[in-house]
Order: sequence, then structure tokens, then C-alpha cells
Amino acid sequence: MERTIKNTAVLEICSSSVKFAVGYSEGRVPHVLYYKKFPLSGFVKDGQIPNPIALGEALAPYLNIEDEELKLKVDPKEINFVVPPIGFQVFQNDKTTNVVRDTVEQLDISNVTLMLKRDGVPNGSYLVDIVPDAFVIGNGRQYSNPPIGERAEYLTLFAKIFTLPDAIYSSYVQAAQSAGLRVIHSSVATQCAAMMVKSEGNLPGTYFYIDMGAHLTTVSLIGNNSPFASLYFPLGGDDLTEKIAKAFEISFEEAETLKKKYGYDERTFAYPSPIFKKDVDGGKKTISQTQLNTLIQEFFGSYNAYIKNAINTLVENQAKAQNMADKSPFASLPLVISGGTSLLKGIDKLLGDFGGRNVHKYMPKTLGARDPGATNILGLIVLGGEYRGTLEDNYHGISSLTRGSKKED
Repeated sequence: MERTIKNTAVLEICSSSVKFAVGYSEGRVPHVLYYKKFPLSGFVKDGQIPNPIALGEALAPYLNIEDEELKLKVDPKEINFVVPPIGFQVFQNDKTTNVVRDTVEQLDISNVTLMLKRDGVPNGSYLVDIVPDAFVIGNGRQYSNPPIGERAEYLTLFAKIFTLPDAIYSSYVQAAQSAGLRVIHSSVATQCAAMMVKSEGNLPGTYFYIDMGAHLTTVSLIGNNSPFASLYFPLGGDDLTEKIAKAFEISFEEAETLKKKYGYDERTFAYPSPIFKKDVDGGKKTISQTQLNTLIQEFFGSYNAYIKNAINTLVENQAKAQNMADKSPFASLPLVISGGTSLLKGIDKLLGDFGGRNVHKYMPKTLGARDPGATNILGLIVLGGEYRGTLEDNYHGISSLTRGSKKED
């Protein structure tokens, strides 16, 4: 019998770009059929969307895709959506239900999930997802996936409840809807990233995850491959570019080229040449690597302070939540960095010392999307092949995707 593979269309709206992908997951490995990052700036401010309708209208033309070289046509109507962890909160909860018949069926899973959903969330919050930690049946046996077909009298579901402020969530969904899309499932970016890191299996399961974006950086505590809490600050790679542009009185595009091409480079040369030359008002403007290094160092002095403060706050909050007097278990947790800014040359030295923590730079290995900026959407493709837990039991978004024959000349 031939197995049908369902393609998932995934969308992520960021500060300076929109990322779109179509793919599927097999064995927790994402396979990408199409991935594109479109520049789209000025619509998102500090992770919030002041005018969702205008963003949706600007986004719509990018989503009807026809790639002759790949013989691929994508016209998505339903998408899975990555939402940022702005105001992200995680709650633990559990519910128990009697099994309707002698063995666990899908109806029992739906019943216990509905019980969790009915508990509600704090005022002003939106329930984004219910993520199972464990299913436990009457004899005490635990399962990570629904124990369909197992004999039991009752079923308990231990789960994490993921919420976002309703205003944040609604603005992102409204932007997608204004672009003519129906959002069938949403996942918080931190959850997607944790799933992607887990799928490759070569990094620790408990760590601090730093998503280094264009104008927004999030710092998250990941425990046993699942997010526990996130904080953010409005600073990222484009802010560094703007600093370079202003200091050297050059355009944003010229500053971006300098940043990406040269980055932070401590090498010394006997006869160093300028890294930038330009005729300006009858004279010549030159910029050296040393000058660029100084500016980047200044930026990361502040940037690192924000990261350290976020880590300390996450530790304090988690220790308080768990009544932990001893915080030493957090002291050795490594950092995993990703996002577009993690590609900056010299980033390992620029991040400096975080109390002796190991720093791992994460780069997806997926063909067609070897880009740390694609981590979240790849993670959501993986989640599309997992048990969703939940609000849409195993419901996968199917994009309208066709492959045609290339016309002969």
C-alpha cells in the first residue's frame, strides 16, 4: 500500500522579512520542497504588528509562487503559522477521564484534551497549544504518544499549556487572514526551535536558546527538549547594521554588506588595506577593519548585557516557581544560538563569557534551508509530522502544490 505524504505549508512573519516553506516530515526529519525568505520591513515593531491588515495586503503577492526551475507551483490557502514568544507563558496541568470502553480510543484522547481546554487561561491570554508530556493509564504505565488500543479503566494526560497575549496572537493571525490564508495551527517559535534542535539529536536537551533576529532577540529556557519560559529584548542584527551606517555615514545597504562580508576580524596584517572606499563630495571615505571591529564590539557590549540579564531573570523565575534554594543546576546549562545574526563572522568571540557556559551555534542541516533563520519554520514542519496533542488532533495543513513539466523550447 502506497503511503501518502502530506505537505505542510508554513509561514513566519519577522521584523524585516517573511519566511515561507512547504515540506513534510519523515522520522522527525524535515524535507523541504520550497523555502523562500522575502524582505518585508516596516510592519513589525518590537515583535508587535500595529496594522495587521496593511501587512496582510503587502504579504499576499509573495504567496502565489511558481518556480519554473523547480517545476513547482504553490498556492497556499491553509498554513501552519509560527508566532513569536512575546509574552509567552507555560503552565502545567493534568486531567483524568474514565475510558469509555475497555481500551483507549481517540474519543478518550479528545475527552481528556477538552477537559484541559475547558480549564481556561488567564484573562487576556490565548491558548496556543496543549502539548502532552505523558499519557498515563490505570496500571501506571506512561506513554509519550496516545496509548490507542491499550486496555485501561482511566486515562490521565499531563501536559504543558502554551499561551500568548490575545492581542499579540490576534494581530499575527489577522495579518495572515488579510493575505487570504486560513491558519489551521499555530506554534510558538520557541517550541518550533526546540523541536528542530531535538530532531537532529546532537545537542543537549536542556539549555538556554538564543534566537538572534533582525530587531528582536529571544532568550528561552528549554528543559528536556521543551520550552519552559521565554524573554525578549528589541535588539538584533539590523540594529547593528543601522549603527554601522550612522557611524560611517553610509547607506544601510552598504553597512549590511560590510557587516556580512567582514564582520568582526581580529587578524592583524603588516600592511592592512581599507575594507571600504567611496568618493564623497570630492574626497574619499575609507573604513578599516579596526574601525568596524570597534563599532561591533561596542554593540555587543550592550547586547551581551541584555542576554545575561534575561538568563538571570529566567533562572530566578524558574527557581522561585520550583521553590529551589540551590540554583547551581542552572549554572552549567549551555547556550544554543541560532537566527540570522548568529552568522556574523566572529560571533563566538563577540558573545564573550557567560559564566563558562559552552556555546553551540546551531545550523539546520536540511537541504534547501541550511539557514539558521529557517530554524523555526523547519521545526514546525517537524511538528506537522508529530502528534499535535491536541487542539487539532493530528490535523496537517495540505498546501495546494503541483509539479508540472517544463515546457520545451
